[in-house]
Amino acid sequence: MNLKERLRKALPKAMTKAELDSYEHAKLGRLNADYSVTFAVPGRPDFTYVTKADATVTIALNRGAVPLQYGLPVKMRLEAGVYVIYGRDRLREAPGSGSDTAYAVPPHPHAFLSLSDVLPTDLADGQIFMWDVTAGKMVNVDAPDADVAAAINAAAEKATLHDDDRLGGTDSEASGVLAWWKWSTIRTAIANYLATMLVTAIVRAASVAGVRIEDDGGNLGILVLDGGRVVIGTTTAPATHAMTVAGPGVTPEGSAVLTTQTAVLGVHGDGHAYFMGRDVTNDIEFLVGTSTVGAAFLGAMTDHDLLFRAGNGAGAGNVTYGTLARGGNWGFNSTQFGSGTKVYAFGNASVIPTTNPTGGGVFFVQAGAAKWRGSSGTVTTFGPAEPHCPVCGADYVVEYENEQYGYFVMCLRCLAQELGARPWINWQDKPSGEDQ
Repeated sequence: MNLKERLRKALPKAMTKAELDSYEHAKLGRLNADYSVTFAVPGRPDFTYVTKADATVTIALNRGAVPLQYGLPVKMRLEAGVYVIYGRDRLREAPGSGSDTAYAVPPHPHAFLSLSDVLPTDLADGQIFMWDVTAGKMVNVDAPDADVAAAINAAAEKATLHDDDRLGGTDSEASGVLAWWKWSTIRTAIANYLATMLVTAIVRAASVAGVRIEDDGGNLGILVLDGGRVVIGTTTAPATHAMTVAGPGVTPEGSAVLTTQTAVLGVHGDGHAYFMGRDVTNDIEFLVGTSTVGAAFLGAMTDHDLLFRAGNGAGAGNVTYGTLARGGNWGFNSTQFGSGTKVYAFGNASVIPTTNPTGGGVFFVQAGAAKWRGSSGTVTTFGPAEPHCPVCGADYVVEYENEQYGYFVMCLRCLAQELGARPWINWQDKPSGEDQ
């Protein structure tokens, strides 16, 4: 290739580079202190405000008919003391910049934003939209994050929520004013809504089949029937039960004796049914129910005594009258077991029986002696403690008393000594010197 041809091909490139170097770079629009944007220059048609690379603002003739979009990069040149815009600077445009339509405002992806009812200032998806009076539409403002935060913080708070409210916008409280909700307001509104929803659900369900609470597998946990009766683990309940608890696959049955009462807690099982109580602090547990051996059951299931009490605290009430102690001892008005195991202890009677029982007898303890009063009125002492014989001092006595026949007491030891040796009499005196 000769020199002439090389010069011919290189000259356009040199001219192009020189042309590029002659342009200055700027962005359209002027951002005002109130975050609004101004394009039009008063009294200068076809001129617009531009912001140069050094952040200074000037005006330029829009000869290239560039769409007025805030922050759009343009290339301009100073001619006869006037800046002239020749077109968009596409090398400095961000990917996916606005369209070539007037003001380059594409439809916003948020369905709630419509240009017919937006505010003079609105926020959506991290972008600020402002109303342009000249254009008669909303324009997108490419504001820094700090500006967005400042706009939110400066906005008024909404006090209540309405069905047609938006997240950031006006409502019936303040038409045409940007407003926001605090989290406390939203939280309170959600709580009130849920409370109203649940009450509504209960009222509606009560007129149908009750309120059901199920697990995530659809298995029934709790059912509240009409009338407020509660059912757990089943869908049916006897009419006398205020609350019914049933094991898996068990159909509850009514009581054999409680046929008219309605304040009944029923526990139903297949082979066993228990009501359990446990003191988690002291590790004491009891069970009441039907055991697997086919019997009714009441028991202390931990290493503790089972006490039987009666009364409400008045008089002789609110006292433990019976004790089934661990180890198998039974105490009736007494827990003095004499160091024995699996024995019975009986306390002295506080009032001695004076009338005859019908169809049986009365057992009682008086001054430590076991006595029995039969239906004929005879009181027999068979576990002597008193009286002692006034002659020998022993309590080997039999004692009988009857209102009709009188009183009789006899010392068997003295009688045996009086009768002398007999095959059917045998005694051994305590060796001399030992306590009698």
